[in-house]
Amino acid sequence: MARFLKKISPNEVKAFGNLGFVGTQKMDRPIIDVYDFSDQEFSHKKDIEVEELAQYRESSSLTWINVCGLHDTEIIRKITAIFNLHPMVIDKITNTGDRPSFEDYENYVILVLKMLHLDREKLLMESEHILFAMFENVLITFQENQQDPFEPIRERLQKAENRIRKSNIDYFLFALVRALINKYTNSLEFIGQKIEMNEDDIFSKESSNVLQQLNSFNQEISFTSKVIRPAKDAIFSLCKSDSELIGQEDSQYISSNVYDSILIASDSCENYRMMVHDQLNIYHMNVSSRLNEMFRVLTIFSVIFVPLTFVAGIYGMNFEVIPELSNPYGYFITWGVMLTMAGFMLFYFKRKGWL
Repeated sequence: MARFLKKISPNEVKAFGNLGFVGTQKMDRPIIDVYDFSDQEFSHKKDIEVEELAQYRESSSLTWINVCGLHDTEIIRKITAIFNLHPMVIDKITNTGDRPSFEDYENYVILVLKMLHLDREKLLMESEHILFAMFENVLITFQENQQDPFEPIRERLQKAENRIRKSNIDYFLFALVRALINKYTNSLEFIGQKIEMNEDDIFSKESSNVLQQLNSFNQEISFTSKVIRPAKDAIFSLCKSDSELIGQEDSQYISSNVYDSILIASDSCENYRMMVHDQLNIYHMNVSSRLNEMFRVLTIFSVIFVPLTFVAGIYGMNFEVIPELSNPYGYFITWGVMLTMAGFMLFYFKRKGWL
């Protein structure tokens, strides 16, 4: 299955909002959860109907609407209609191959990112599309399935003394984004540990799959970099936005912290990429060194056998008159000469440091 590019099956150009779902269906049906909270109250409604969302449109408390499952474009259209989202946003929600971005509309802002999930056994990185739509008091998240890094945030929402309950909706958005970026960093750190552990195998003659491992590391780092690079730009635009919905005093610290986190993830990704490239270079140099050593030994033995072949060639010529042929000890004398020559050359090569 292609991870870097996702095909859009229709060939014809379609109007905004009519692109259709692009990606792999990961849930049987969409599930909508609603978290409504303030500094005094908290409620959580699971798997509600789309029509029930209208009551939260003008909510005085803060509301997080979490939509899991993007394949049902009809439900997505209903939700966007309730909150008057631009038709182009529908395509951004349902096109799971859309790159991370930030857009500022009149009454809301849109942030598109990717969530990363690392299979630690197969060492395979997978991404999941997620879109944040933030209004004055409402935050809607659209994601492909229920696998996300937001469980600590959900637990914090249930605690009345938590700062999220006492802050504005933009602070809550930054908290979710930071949790997502922390998942980037944790996944990269795990891959980084594997890369560092692989250094010993590079010099091991017994390891036959080093090149395969290095190529696997390089592929996963490249895939992660494909997600993090545009995410860094999108988060920078979010943090520097002059929208009235963003930049309240209590969010300034966490927005700076979020951008620092994505910079750390980006730097880690680049550092691990360089480590893999360095290890690949060392591996190829090591292989070349072994080949050179092998050819050096073979060359030395070839040089030793050249004069021996010369001696044997002379006594293998079919001439009637060869003085040594009549000598009863000629065979032994010939062996003695050849062994003496071979021993002298081995001694000479040893003195020169060629052996």
